[in-house]
Amino acid sequence: MACGDDPVDGELDEVDSSEPAPEPDARSTYLDVFLGPGARICPPTLERLDAEVERRGLGLEAWLRPRDFESAIANFYRQQGLLAATVSIGAPQFEGSTATLPVIVDEGPVFVVGDVGVKGETAKDAAEVREAFGLSPGDPYTPDAVETGRRRVDAAYRRDGFNGVIVRAERDADAEAGRVALALDITEGPRQVLSGVEIDGEGPTSRGVLDQAIRARVGEPVVADDWFEARRRLYETGVFRSADVTFEAAGEAADEGGVTVQPTLARVSLVPAPLYRFRYGFEVADEIAPSGEGRQNTAGFIADIQRRNLFGRGLTVGATGRLETELWLLRGFASVPRFFTLPVTTSLYVSRSHQNVAPDDADAFSEDRWIVTAEQTIRRGRAINLSWGYRFERNHVFDPEIDPDDFFPLDFSVDTARLTSALAFDTRDDPFSPRRGWFSGTTLEYAVPSLGSDLDFVKVLTQGYYFHGLGPVVLASAVRLGGLFGRDSLFSERFFTGGGTTVRGYKEESLGPEFFGEPDGGDGLLVLNQEARVHVWKWIGAVGFVDAGNAFAEPSEISLKDLKVGIGAGLRLDTPFVLLRLDYGMPVPRPEGSPFGRWYFSLGHVF
Repeated sequence: MACGDDPVDGELDEVDSSEPAPEPDARSTYLDVFLGPGARICPPTLERLDAEVERRGLGLEAWLRPRDFESAIANFYRQQGLLAATVSIGAPQFEGSTATLPVIVDEGPVFVVGDVGVKGETAKDAAEVREAFGLSPGDPYTPDAVETGRRRVDAAYRRDGFNGVIVRAERDADAEAGRVALALDITEGPRQVLSGVEIDGEGPTSRGVLDQAIRARVGEPVVADDWFEARRRLYETGVFRSADVTFEAAGEAADEGGVTVQPTLARVSLVPAPLYRFRYGFEVADEIAPSGEGRQNTAGFIADIQRRNLFGRGLTVGATGRLETELWLLRGFASVPRFFTLPVTTSLYVSRSHQNVAPDDADAFSEDRWIVTAEQTIRRGRAINLSWGYRFERNHVFDPEIDPDDFFPLDFSVDTARLTSALAFDTRDDPFSPRRGWFSGTTLEYAVPSLGSDLDFVKVLTQGYYFHGLGPVVLASAVRLGGLFGRDSLFSERFFTGGGTTVRGYKEESLGPEFFGEPDGGDGLLVLNQEARVHVWKWIGAVGFVDAGNAFAEPSEISLKDLKVGIGAGLRLDTPFVLLRLDYGMPVPRPEGSPFGRWYFSLGHVF
């Protein structure tokens, strides 16, 4: 029934109160809520009322402290705008071992807003205040709606520089008429107007960079939200450890048309980050073994150096070096937090690497690689990240010991030039070990000869992760869907799956199309993962998982019925430095000739 429909009378059986009442038994006692004569089903609905009783655990309260229960339910009705609602508890009813406690509710009329008055306003007229308030005579009355309107008026004043404003909402209820007259009592206080900005601790940072981040104009109102954003932009330059803003009166206040105007000085206190950062250490690389069976961990040395705030323009430059037994890599980068006046981080990366590859069942070869990447990134709020860019890659594969009599020596180069874009939404409470929230991201790559590429393809990969905590257990779900479209692409651009980070229970990158018995990758990908993660003791956790996935020759061939399934369990050691992962996965059903299961050891969660 909708609000305003005919009233519904509650029906209560007569009870012989002379019978002795047994003690309430939690196993046989339950609570029914009845509507008394003249009550309306809406608002709130009977289902909502039952849900409120259950949510607040009021069932036993009704038996033990009936007056407190009546007060709680009556207050719930008043929050819905039924200010005349009354609640009373009747005599218990007994039937066998079951006791029912009737609660009689007379909702009364649904109150509406009456007149809306305004007093104390000077800077704004009453019509502006009422428009910001958003409630008009005849609108449904609820305390929440009044409070929301009061906050809108408060925010409207603060946007004009009245940072000390006080807005009160006074109520006068007429029970007979079912109306509530409202009066907004406003104490405006002085209007703060910016008279200047003083900056302390800026170090070598140029004033132009600071002005772009602060964006303050003398003579404009001092708006707290704008200065909060200014602090955020100062942090995003990457050259300050801290940024604080305080305000102080600058001269005497003056009356301008009945409004008190206070000149205000903004003082920005900055603590610069160190100009140089140098780090070095050893690393362990977790990679697929050349044979494709299992993974291999290789040790190496890595070092990087950064110079922040070069030329005082917020420019960060740096270089990274990595050295392993069969690999060396050098990488340089430059990054600036703003693109002219736009909040867009612009970065340039250049890398050069050399690797010797010696598969167990094939001839050894070497690979030289040049990569140049130009990228821009913009972040909107905490959750949204958008990036786009251009990437040029030259791969030179050759035999390090070419036989001069070989008519077909291994020696070729391939250029791949592509436009890239990525969009990510991230609401996880912790990106490394989340308990709640979700992450979704999509990357799009477009390679075409007109960009300088030898190849022509479009590659799309979409990922989605969801985390939900249930007490000590975290349910973690993931889906990965990819497609490669085009006339030609490198073998390395194809999708591979199977193994410790995709479908556990199978050999690394072994699922999907094959070429002469060897994994050939596919142009389509679908991987589904479900984990139940539980904390056991101190640093120790346990995981149970079900994985399903496969690579497909064409994106159009992606099918749920062709997914390979693996199940298993694992242990997690969550140290202060890194999370260590040990899993044992089993293929279901087990392919003929394959082992019963496989062990996987790596760092960090699978997703």
